[in-house]
Amino acid sequence: MHFFKSWGFKAILVVNVSFAPVVLAQDCGDACTETIPFDVASDFLIVVKGQVGPLDGLRFILDTGASSSVADRKVADRLQLKRHSGRTMTFDHSIPVEWADIPEIRIGPLREEGIRVTVVDLARYSDYGKSADGILGLDFLSRVTRFTIDYDTRTVEFLQDA
Repeated sequence: MHFFKSWGFKAILVVNVSFAPVVLAQDCGDACTETIPFDVASDFLIVVKGQVGPLDGLRFILDTGASSSVADRKVADRLQLKRHSGRTMTFDHSIPVEWADIPEIRIGPLREEGIRVTVVDLARYSDYGKSADGILGLDFLSRVTRFTIDYDTRTVEFLQDA
């Protein structure tokens, strides 16, 4: 990390995806570009503020390596979500989980309805999850045309074609 800082490199990640579009909070015509700030936790986690249903000010980790999104058990409890038992695989074993449908998730200008999430006690499975209310994986992030993560400005820019 010090190598990159000393040479003045900018750490920017651009991801292009093409799945069903997420609903943007506003109508921008042919394309929308919205930028939101993020915090860095544990020197590498991208944490954004968001809303699930009526619960606002929640902290979500953006994880481009996670295929599906996760809600912490305390969020599911507060929303009184109906859950279904199941199991999911980690690298070397399966763990018990619950599945639930979130009525709506909002992150900055992005709004997704009816997304299925895994429900777990994040703090139990990872030290990184102790201060997070959820993890947004590619099932959510792939709904925009492109997003750019700029570590220098600590912003995420979302582009959605109409």
